[in-house]
Amino acid sequence: HQHLLEIFGKKDVLRVLCHPRNYYLSTDEINQRMRSAPIQIDAIEVSHRGFYTPEYNISQIPYPQIATDDAHELRDVARCWIETEECKNPDRLFKAIRASQFQIKMA
Repeated sequence: HQHLLEIFGKKDVLRVLCHPRNYYLSTDEINQRMRSAPIQIDAIEVSHRGFYTPEYNISQIPYPQIATDDAHELRDVARCWIETEECKNPDRLFKAIRASQFQIKMA
């Protein structure tokens, strides 16, 4: 079982394979899950509760790799995020993420 996040824009949906470190997934397992999913998964999260997990930010995983703070508690807020030129229109943001046109930032 894997955590999949769906973020809804105005007309589009972004799907992210969340925190693979929590499930101890190998690179091969991640790629297999991304390819075999019954729906398109657009990106993979390379952070876990705001902590960067560099072992998943590698070229062997050929999908956009995003970072989030995944805040469960106040202290988790603003540890990891992505920055892109497009930040106001969610559908354009999704397009930028799919094209890997963003940068990972960490506090």
